[in-house]
Order: sequence, then structure tokens, then C-alpha cells
Amino acid sequence: DFDETLPGPWEWDLKRLVTSFVAAGRFLGAKKSLIKEGVLATVKSYRTRMHEYAAMGYLDLWYATISEKDILKTVTGTAKEGAQKIIGKAHER
Repeated sequence: DFDETLPGPWEWDLKRLVTSFVAAGRFLGAKKSLIKEGVLATVKSYRTRMHEYAAMGYLDLWYATISEKDILKTVTGTAKEGAQKIIGKAHER
């Protein structure tokens, strides 16, 4: 992991995050449509969180976490059902 040692553009963090989401979805057998919805929700959530984090103090930011419930709030319908299934599979592994 190089992000603490090598300065780079913020876009690299977002690309790594989305790539991780796609890789995990493929590994767990998610459909392409679910992965696509998840990627879009991930990018939207990233944007929202960065806006929130910009207004936070150092300690609040340090202790901020994102739970499964937070993730499930960002998706709806069949994507939410699929995400719950994938989360269940991840817990099994």
C-alpha cells in the first residue's frame, strides 16, 4: 500500500476503491448489473462523505467509520437485495 508514502492525486484513491468493489463483486459472483449499480453508489457515497469529512474536526474524522448499514442505505431495490446477499457471503468467508 503506497498511499502513505507516495503523494498522488485523489483520483487514485477513488479508482482503487471502485476497482476493489468490482473485484470483490466478481469474486463473490455478483451480476454485472449489480456491480455497476454498486460502483455508481460507491462514487456517489464517496462524494458525499468527502463533503462531510471536509467539515469535520481531526478527532471526529479519525474515529469516523462506515458500517454495513451505511452501505446498504446507499442502494435500493434489487441492488440492495444483491448487496445483502454478497455481504452474507463475505461473512461466511
